[in-house]
Amino acid sequence: MRKIFISLVLAVGFVAVISSCGETATNENAEEVKTEQAEPKATVLPTAVTTSKGTYDVKMVMKRMYKEGVSTGKAKKSLYDKSPSKYSKEKLLEGAESNFKEQWNYYYGTPNNDEAKAVYEKALEKYLQGWEDGWGVYNTTIDSIK
Repeated sequence: MRKIFISLVLAVGFVAVISSCGETATNENAEEVKTEQAEPKATVLPTAVTTSKGTYDVKMVMKRMYKEGVSTGKAKKSLYDKSPSKYSKEKLLEGAESNFKEQWNYYYGTPNNDEAKAVYEKALEKYLQGWEDGWGVYNTTIDSIK
């Protein structure tokens, strides 16, 4: 119990020191701090999102779109390996966003509100990250076989 109390006192003291440092900053620094603090709030995603096809758990949406990206990235890497002069990575990556949009509409419908649009944008980032990871995983798998 005593350790918890000491930890609590230290945490409160740390917060007080940090907040006093922010108050002594110049106006320019204070504006930067406010801007930086406001940005993470805008990127906080809800736990559920409602689209034209229903309500979905955001974590599951992110997982699904990431996995779809990995799958597509692997497939595109396979095309590239068969004919790199015909299928450049840049050319294959150009179609990734439209492929994501098709998959999103198939699974979730149209993002018809601001919350759904924010989740859509974040899911696109996850999809592209998965695409890159799938491209790399396939490459690693082939290299380990050789």
